[in-house]
Parts: sequence; structure tokens; C-alpha cells
Amino acid sequence: MVCWVSCSPATEIQGFTEPYQDIDVAASEMGIVEAIHIKEGDRVTENQLLVQMDDSVLEVTLEIAKSIKQSRGRLESAMEDLHQQTITVKKLNELIARKHASSQELDRAESKRRIAQANLKAIQEELQVKTLEYERTLVQLEKRCLRSPIDGVVTRVLRDCGESVLPSDPVIVRVVQLDPLLVIFLVPADLARELSVGRAVNVRFMDPTHMASGSIEFVSPTIDPQSGTTRVRVRLPNPDERLHCGTTCYLDFADTYSPLAAKHP
Repeated sequence: MVCWVSCSPATEIQGFTEPYQDIDVAASEMGIVEAIHIKEGDRVTENQLLVQMDDSVLEVTLEIAKSIKQSRGRLESAMEDLHQQTITVKKLNELIARKHASSQELDRAESKRRIAQANLKAIQEELQVKTLEYERTLVQLEKRCLRSPIDGVVTRVLRDCGESVLPSDPVIVRVVQLDPLLVIFLVPADLARELSVGRAVNVRFMDPTHMASGSIEFVSPTIDPQSGTTRVRVRLPNPDERLHCGTTCYLDFADTYSPLAAKHP
């Protein structure tokens, strides 16, 4: 939210509090909403499941991939075949040493051993591919679980169970972070030069007795040529959430730029 410079002279800049983060949680793939686990006003934690998309087809795909990945019949058969062919080659070498077998028999046995070895390698590679397909399906299933990216409050639920979600309109839930809050001030450039990231500042609200301490987390390196102001982000701790979004507030320069504050920023 863009804040504006107060018309009153001298010492303060007006702004409005807003959520520190305001996130539209969107589905990465189209589909049907199967279950909604939250409602508007609920407090949620980071990684909490919000919405479950239909995943019935992927569940079947996962079971197939899991079954193939765990099947060892062909692998054990191929290993045994290679073992037997290796034994045959060894015995033929012994027989040839005693002149009881021909080199042609040994060549045929060596050829069968190499075929068995190649067959075992092909089966091992196939199982590796099936393992990757299983893991890919797990990732696809997780993508159909919409989780909260932050600790916050649900402010909008935009779909009902059974509704379709399309790529053109993927947002399902909106979550905001209320601790801390954010205020963006447009500060006259000559005053902004005195500000630095990390500096503590006082923010005053409409109630003259109500003050809050915050810190500067960003001072834009640019100046708006039309207004002659610089964008400054102030972070306001709000652990008990007694500060509300959309509240008018003022960056108190009279306090910030007192001689004492200048010596002890």
C-alpha cells in the first residue's frame, strides 16, 4: 500500500499499517477441490495443510509404481542366471586346462555369461527408473496439498469443495501475516538521507498516547522525481496483534531527529 506525505509541515509522515506478508495460496495444477481444512479467520502455522486437491488418479499411479519398485522376482532370476553362467565358464576353463573341453564350448559359455550380465544390468536400470517414477509421483501428490507458507490468519477462502481450479484462476486461499506489521512511508529525500537500515524509529498512532517502536528494514536508493520522496519500509513488532491493519500512523521525525537521537542512532 502506498502511503502519502502529510500536508502538515515539519516533522511527521503519514502512513497506514498493513500485513507484513499478504499471500495468495494457489494450486500449481488444475483439478477439483476435494477438502478444505480451514475457514476464514482461522490462525494457521507454516506448512499447515489448508486445502486438499483431488488425487485419486495419482494414488493409483503411486501404488503401481510402488509395486514395480518393490518387485524383485525378475531381478533375482537375472542374478541367479548370471551366477550359473559364471560357474559354467569357470568349470569350462578347468576342463580346458585338462583338455576335456573345447575352446568353442568356452566361447559359447562366455557369450551366455555376457548376455546374462547385460540382462541383469537392464533390469537394474529399469528398477532405477521405476524408483524415480515413484518419487516423482510422491512429489506430484504433495503438490496437490496446499500448505500455508507462513504463520498467519486466513482472510479469504475463494473455493468450495467440488469446485474446479483452472490455470487462469488458481488462487484458493489468502493468508496474511500480522506479526510483524509493515508500514511504507514516502519520506522527503532530504530526510531519507538520514535514515539507515536497522535504525529504530517511533511510530505514532491517532491516539496521541499510543506509540510503537519499529525498525527500518529498507530505504530505497531512488527518489521519485514527481514527489521528491523516497520509499521507506518500517517493520512494527505486533506479538499480541493489538495493532490493526489499515490504521493511520505517523513516522515521528520530531523524536527521530532530536539532537540526542542524532548522536545515538
